[in-house]
Amino acid sequence: MSDTTAWQSPLSPGEPRSFGGGRYVVQRRLGAGNFAAVYLAHDDRLAVPVAVKLLSDRWSWEPEVRGRFVQEARLLRSLNDARVVQIRDIAETEDGRPYLVMDFATEGTLEQRMIELAQQEVRLGPDQLRVAAHAIANALGVLHERRIAHRDVKPSNMLITRAGGTTTGQRAASTDGSILRPGERLMLGDLGLAKDLAFDSGVTVGVGTAGYMAPEQTLPGAKIDTRTDIFAASALLAQIASGEAPDPVRRVSSGTIEHGRPLPASIPPPLRQALLRGLDTNPDRRQQTIEQWLAEVDGALVALVPDQPPSPPPNRARRFAVIGAVVLVALAAIGLLVRAGTGSPSTITTPTSATSSVDTQPSGFAVDLTGPTKVKLGTPAIWNVDAPDAVSGIWELNGPVQPIPNTWTPGSWFEGTWNVQGTITLTLTVVDAEGNEASDSVTFVVES
Repeated sequence: MSDTTAWQSPLSPGEPRSFGGGRYVVQRRLGAGNFAAVYLAHDDRLAVPVAVKLLSDRWSWEPEVRGRFVQEARLLRSLNDARVVQIRDIAETEDGRPYLVMDFATEGTLEQRMIELAQQEVRLGPDQLRVAAHAIANALGVLHERRIAHRDVKPSNMLITRAGGTTTGQRAASTDGSILRPGERLMLGDLGLAKDLAFDSGVTVGVGTAGYMAPEQTLPGAKIDTRTDIFAASALLAQIASGEAPDPVRRVSSGTIEHGRPLPASIPPPLRQALLRGLDTNPDRRQQTIEQWLAEVDGALVALVPDQPPSPPPNRARRFAVIGAVVLVALAAIGLLVRAGTGSPSTITTPTSATSSVDTQPSGFAVDLTGPTKVKLGTPAIWNVDAPDAVSGIWELNGPVQPIPNTWTPGSWFEGTWNVQGTITLTLTVVDAEGNEASDSVTFVVES
């Protein structure tokens, strides 16, 4: 949950001052909707800010709504991924109303970030749109792997957080023109309308948010699957690219606008074509997976910036591969793999192993990046990470091939196979639970 500062309200006499027998001390209300209110609270036991989502008194005794509220908690808990907001606790108030305790999104929502950029009159370029597209697709990929459709993807349900955070929940405005800044990650929030397709009865009701909601979501009994999220992702990225909210009556068929406003002219034609496909009224004519959607969107954006290598869709085992182009040279390929796990794989060796060449960290917090300083063309190589206190991080490359930064999670390492010669610097910047940053780099040469 996020700090929706613009909507926060002082607590009224009837609102809770704490939860969990005084463990979660309420600081302020972050927002309230038809079904629930969300509060910023301080976890006195762990000394961290948390968000508490409390089902409203009106709906707490409705079995269907209460059941959906509890199901949201179970879904969030079962996912256990940094790209989806994490559940810390589920309990009831003394009068029997259920509440969820969740991670607090220290940097607010994607909606707030978009508003800040609009106020600064920032128009995002293809590189930043790629960052947004990858973050959206990676988050949705976590759900889709489990055959879960979110069904309510929109800017206010996409949360931005930085590891650590502050106990006050105060956040700084974005001033660098970035949709996501180094050390930040995007999280999916509010799975209250999510549908577990593994237990799909075939019967559903129309739910969602106008403009982002796929046409089939408005039809009771219609077949709902993960392609509804592809529609919403297309509407969301079109909004990020243009600054205009989606038209709730827009209808697209086979790439042609049949009703409502066309997509803004500020969206370049290659990207517009990919988004129109995702917005098709017929799910069978959309991209069929979020990976396919990202591949088309990313390819369209790369075409606008020839020096930028395209990145392939998110792999659901937390692996990614980037196909790159070398500036002023013929196309070449680079395969990058981030593997979740502990220890190094036994099937791949790292010749000429060396410790890092650059090392910067605050006292008491360190990261150690080790791996080869020479790599042969077409030969896999691995760089290992020793960062026992880190909770998240960002990988970056600097050299002839420079894919967009990608996230690092504890227990992961970096694996690459290069088909282009040159000198490359691999940098990992990590963050601990208190928000301290540390970084380490390795410079290596790719040769024949």
